[in-house]
Amino acid sequence: MKASISVAASGVATLSAVQDLEVEAIGSMDVLVAAGDTVAVDVQPGPVDRLRLVFITADSYSDTLTYTVTGGPADVVLDGPELFMGTGVIALLGATPNVFTFTNGGAEDVNVTVLVGRRVTD
Repeated sequence: MKASISVAASGVATLSAVQDLEVEAIGSMDVLVAAGDTVAVDVQPGPVDRLRLVFITADSYSDTLTYTVTGGPADVVLDGPELFMGTGVIALLGATPNVFTFTNGGAEDVNVTVLVGRRVTD
């Protein structure tokens, strides 16, 4: 799996990076989180040390769209795309980030996509 990131700050700088990730399995989950609803998504079955990438996007973002990770952070506001790439930042998700639970406190439905790249073997 190859990840490519580019950020352009008008008049300041453009930074980009490309990273080859050693993954054995890739999963993509698309879920509708209806207004006022909560949806649990089984993201991956293994321990955190097998994850290499977690990328969360939505078709709209707000401070009323949140997620909680089993064994990790709770009530994280999804107010923009979130990319976890590399074992250091992925460790912030907790020891067993297997289920992400999304809550939509807004008035409009939101489509959320979670892309995961992981190792299957040690």
